[in-house]
Amino acid sequence: MNLKDNLTSESKLMLEPDEEVSLDDALNMFLHEGSEEKEEESVLDQGQAIRAEILSLFLGRADAPEQGTIDAWKAKHDGAVYVFAADARNVFVYTHLTVSQWEKIQQVLQQKSQAAPEAQQAIEAFLKEKVLREVILWPELSKTFFKTCPAGLPNTLYELIMLQSYFLNPQQAISLTTQL
Repeated sequence: MNLKDNLTSESKLMLEPDEEVSLDDALNMFLHEGSEEKEEESVLDQGQAIRAEILSLFLGRADAPEQGTIDAWKAKHDGAVYVFAADARNVFVYTHLTVSQWEKIQQVLQQKSQAAPEAQQAIEAFLKEKVLREVILWPELSKTFFKTCPAGLPNTLYELIMLQSYFLNPQQAISLTTQL
């Protein structure tokens, strides 16, 4: 039995029936067979490592919520509870916005924009703060949070929450779509 006979049927399908394969080519095909599966496993391993790191930052905090609290959040929000860890000091548990929460925020925004239409930047900041205060489950955001936290953190949290709430751009939405 030669190396060509040892190739899997998938690898054989890539060869024409009468095609001659050099020993080097056959060896390369044999050795690299399954390398795509290894790459997929590597990506999965990286994802698991990132998840483990985020959870260790979260669960390693002395003030982390107890499992009973986490379970109650999961029950209340149909399992849609997420943890984001920017670093050891900035760890947040949040859920997505519901339609009723979003509508309530939109009503308040409309009132604010009618009162001061020139204050667009302040209105956007208000929107982000309102969204964060509505869905961040832990830690409770202090009154000074938005003045003392790293500058990009509120925007990052806002973007994560909006994505988890399915505010997707068309390209993101199409990547989640397939024809039946």
